[in-house]
Formats: sequence, structure tokens, C-alpha cells
Amino acid sequence: MNSSLSEKLTNLLREAVSPNLTAISFALMKDGAELAAGAVGTRDGRPDHPALPSDLYNVGSVSKVYVSAAVMKLCEMGKIDLDAPVVQYLPRFKMDDPRYRDITVRMCLSHSSGLPGTHWKDSFAYSWLGDDYHELSYDYFARSRLKADPGAFSTYCNDGFTLAEMVAVEVSGMPLSDFLRKYIFAPLGIFSTCASDRLPIGHDHVVMKSSPGMEYLTVVGAGGINSDMMDVCRFGNSFLTHSVLSAESCAEMAKPQGRVQSSLDTFAPLFGLGWDCVAFKNQSYNLGEGVLLKSGGTMQFLSFLLVSPKYNLTAAISGTSDTGADHLALLCRLIAAALKEEGVDVSVAPGTPQREYGPVPADLKEKFCGYYATATGVFEAEFKDDVLNLYSCLSSGEKKPLYAGLRYCDGHFYDNASADFFFVEDKGGKYVYTLRSPFQLTTPLLQKIENLKPLSDAWKKRDGRRYYACEATPGDAIVGLASGVATLKVFPHAEGIMLACLEANPTGGLTMVMPLAVDDDNHSLMFLNASSNASRDQFAASFCEQDGSEEMYLCGIRYRDVEHNRQPLETGDVVTEYGKARLFSIPEGKKPVIYVPEKGRLLLVSRDFQIVYDSYAGGPVPDVGGGFALFTGQTGARFSVIL
Repeated sequence: MNSSLSEKLTNLLREAVSPNLTAISFALMKDGAELAAGAVGTRDGRPDHPALPSDLYNVGSVSKVYVSAAVMKLCEMGKIDLDAPVVQYLPRFKMDDPRYRDITVRMCLSHSSGLPGTHWKDSFAYSWLGDDYHELSYDYFARSRLKADPGAFSTYCNDGFTLAEMVAVEVSGMPLSDFLRKYIFAPLGIFSTCASDRLPIGHDHVVMKSSPGMEYLTVVGAGGINSDMMDVCRFGNSFLTHSVLSAESCAEMAKPQGRVQSSLDTFAPLFGLGWDCVAFKNQSYNLGEGVLLKSGGTMQFLSFLLVSPKYNLTAAISGTSDTGADHLALLCRLIAAALKEEGVDVSVAPGTPQREYGPVPADLKEKFCGYYATATGVFEAEFKDDVLNLYSCLSSGEKKPLYAGLRYCDGHFYDNASADFFFVEDKGGKYVYTLRSPFQLTTPLLQKIENLKPLSDAWKKRDGRRYYACEATPGDAIVGLASGVATLKVFPHAEGIMLACLEANPTGGLTMVMPLAVDDDNHSLMFLNASSNASRDQFAASFCEQDGSEEMYLCGIRYRDVEHNRQPLETGDVVTEYGKARLFSIPEGKKPVIYVPEKGRLLLVSRDFQIVYDSYAGGPVPDVGGGFALFTGQTGARFSVIL
């Protein structure tokens, strides 16, 4: 390894990130040899724990390339056919939708399966919850519907890779991490890479300093691989050397495999098998043809793996979410600096677009103004004084500006930076498209809400109804960050939409507004149909009566109607049973003191139904008189309450 280059690149990295970061690390390989590596920051925020290149990071969805490699290895062994239906390998796999029988293994790896998106329950955790995750997944799939015909179009989908992992485990008879270790990692000399249930000695794991603790991802195939960056590079380099997979298998993974809903989507066609993009182009650096790229984001980390055939180079980077930097731009900059040391300049001179802005055509305004949706948000496109404003519609009814003052030129809307939006009407739908930087590819971003069934009386009666996650487990990170409680609200601005408002802790959670359209009185319709990311993570909510109250199933989580399942909190003990959350209302004017056991977890919810305290995260306890306390814990965990 080139120590002087490593030091130079590490200094470049240090200059680019926030001084308040936890950690970031990179590694480069060229011509099959280690070129440079470095790390900045600390493992956990403590100055006496400096970050090292050998530290482990959660690489998130970069894991998708690993499970794809495992499937290809099993194909080479004659145990899997990419174009065989999944049910051939998983006879237990069933869905509440007869089309599931048409899902093939290839569709799972190319984001074209039509599966909902992401099974949330127990997927992100503060301890290892993965031993039963495949059983949970069978139950989740059995309750779920498809958002599109299998193979119709590709939209980013974690569920497909969970299903592919289940196929690999069933066929090989081994946990995915064990199969990878035996058939991929050991031949490559990779010893740090693992799933988070078994960490290797000699490697410390980075934990973001503002988090409650180490992040465990039970969705190993979709996002649960951990590694140091040089071992990520060794894995990436195998696609250049064909040292564990055949040249034919590597080429198959690197073929454009994505399918599009519209030919104007130039991003989705470049999905490979596991890869985000098999022909990555950067606006600032020319890294050659056929560059493979995969990103991975978790609650704590953002990672990238890049493979450049032209320069026989592999690069990886991962950092905590508090670096304040664009990790992909940083990685490309590090690559360019390393190549420049060898006399190769890959920089591209920036262009200066000449635009003459003008008035927005009246017919465009009339056709495309209004409300749009993704699976996790609702937005408004407003034309005012010949500029376009895009707003996010919050659960409170307020609007938050996303982009303001976008000016019109030749069918597109621009700001003074890199924003580039345009409108498309295609196959009966209307969409907001964007030029995705730094890929320089166009992709649908939002879909207009229109032509939906009116809300039925059964749906209107749910307006304002509140629910809590009744099967929450104490280690499930998502419970506090995104999904512990939900409120249904009629969206007043577009017919046929009810919002599932998932209210999270405002200091660190992910408050989401999920638009639900009517299918029948007890099921919602997944109405978004755009490829790429615009329709990812859709869910068909379902409702049923259970013990005199309504239950809602959404995102893989069972919710129960609050009004029929709460009881007043009193002085005494609250004892929990694993997987069965208990909800209590806190009397007005009372401030409870609650002692939380080691194997328990407490969420406090305000009267306006927002999570304001999570015992796993700690911090000051707010006054929530008139609100709620949600208890989860291991069986027999005892909370002591004093009012």
C-alpha cells in the first residue's frame, strides 16, 4: 500500500467533512493491489477511540451485490435458475395476490418483482433480532399484495433481495453470511466482512455518537453486511478478476437489467443484478465505460462501492450520517486524486449552460399544477409569477418548501444550483421528472394524484383515528424512529386520498406521510406506477376487526386502534410480554416517574400523538400529561411507575 498517498487522501478527506463527525473511511485498489486507505474521526465519538481503516461499517444496500453474488455462485453450482419462479425454491412463499407465482429470482435481483418495498418490522434493531426474520418475512409476504405485475417495471425494492436471500439460504442449507464466508470471502482473503450477529475479532465497529448504540440490520441480503473498506474493495475487485465468479456470471450481473414504465426514465434501465448502475457517469470525472456503482444507506451510515474496468480500479467509502459531506462526490474526488498521482487526469471541465428563462406556458400550468405523491410523502406543485414552487405537505396540514422559484426554460425548471425538473404525461399518468445528479440520468420523482376512487364511508370514519404498534419488540429501532404510532387523516386537497401519518421523535426520527387510496372498504390500493424510485416502498394497508377494535396492517407492522385498547396509567408495576406492546394514557396534570428495566423500553407520546421520548435514546423527559406511554419488553420485564 502507498502510505504517502494514503496520508494525502486522508488529509483531503479530513478537509471535506464536518469536524463534528463520528467517522468516515475509504479504501482503493488498483491492478489487484491495495493502493490506499484511511479513516477520519472516532469509532464512537470518544477522542481516545480514533477511527482506523480496519473498523467495521454497516454498508447497507451495498449488501445487495453480495447476495446477488451468492445467487450467481449457486447458479454456477446448478442449484438455482435465475429465470425460475421463486416458488420453485420456496414452496412456503405465498402472497395475498395470485400474481406472486410469476416472480422469478432474476426479478428479485433487478428490482422488477412488483413486491411492496421494505418489510419494516425488526429490520433495523439495537440488538440482533434476525434469528426468526425469515419466519416474519413469510408472514409479511402472506399479508402483502403486489404493486405491479412481476417484470412490468423496476422500482427500487428491498423485499426482492430479502426473498433472494431466503432462496439462497433454502437452496444452500446455510445462513447467507456462512455461504458468503465459505464460497466468496475465504477465497478472496476477506476476513472482516460479516453479518452483524457475528463480528470478527480484531475489528471494532463504528457507532454514530448520537445513536443509542450499535445498529443491527436483520435484513442481511438487502442491507445487513458489515465490513472494513479494504475488504469491500477486495470483493469489488473480484468482478474485475473473475476470481470467485465466472466471467459469464460477472457479465450477467453487469448487464442493464432494469425495466421502465416510460422510455423517459433513463435511470432504471441501468439497474444490474444487485448494482444500482452498470454504466455510471459522473459529471465531474470520467472514470471510463461500464463503471459499476452501488450505494447503501442505513440510519447511521452511507456507503458506496465503485468498480472501474478502464482503470482496473475498485474504491469504497463509508461514513456516519453526521459527516456533512456528499460521500459519492468524495469517493470520486479521492479516485481522481489517486489517478493524478500516476499522471492520469480524469477531471471533466464543468460546462456553463446558457439558458434564457421565459414565461411558463398556460397549458402546462393548467395540466400539471396540483398535488403529487410518493409512497412516503405528498407534495404540491404550484405555479406563481412564472416560477414553479414545490412543497412538501406535512401531517400538521402545513406546507414546507422543497424548491422555490424554479424558472422555466425549454420545458425544464431550474434553480441557481443543480436542480432540474420537468413534467411528463405518459400512459394516463402525470409525473414530475428530475435530472439525477451526479448520474446525469432522468428519473421520475413524483406522480400526480388523480383518477382515484372517492373515499367510502368506511374510510371516512377512520379520519382522525389513532393506532399504536401492538406487536412492537424492545430492540426494534424502527418503532421509535418511524413507526411506533400512526394517525389516519383525510387529505382535503385531492379526492380519494387518506394519509397514514407515522409520527416519530422529531429530534431523530423519520416522520412520514403515506398516501393511501381506496381499493375496497378494508384495503388500500397501491396506485403509484413509476419506475426507478418514485413508487418504491408502497404498501397496501389492510383493516380488520379484532376483539371489538380495529387493527391496521401496514409496512409489516400490526397496529391497533388506540381508543379501544388504552387504560389509564396508575402508580404500580407494568409487566410486559415479548412482542405485545402495552399502551396507557397519562392523566392530565400528571408527570409520571417510570423506572425502565434493563430488558424494557418506554416510548412517551404527546397528546397530539407524536413520539417525544424513547428510553433507548435517552435525554430529558418532557411533560406528556394527556398523552400516552407505550411499554415494550422481554417477557416478565417489570416497569415501576409513580404518579
